[in-house]
Amino acid sequence: MFSAAIFSFLISWDEVVLAIFMASPSLQTLPVKVWTTLRQDLTPVIAAASTLLVALTVLLMIAAALIRKGKTQ
Repeated sequence: MFSAAIFSFLISWDEVVLAIFMASPSLQTLPVKVWTTLRQDLTPVIAAASTLLVALTVLLMIAAALIRKGKTQ
């Protein structure tokens, strides 16, 4: 279940064009918001959000490696 959630999250970043077409004006997903902000103006908010997403991904991968290492010993 966890792997499916991560995979669907990563696929959603790949399908930004589809998300842009399906997004409503009142509700936007994070990839759509990042795309529109980058197209209109550069703000540090997007850099901060990207940094947090990369850090979260790295932490989850480290946690998964530690859990896997603990189960094999």
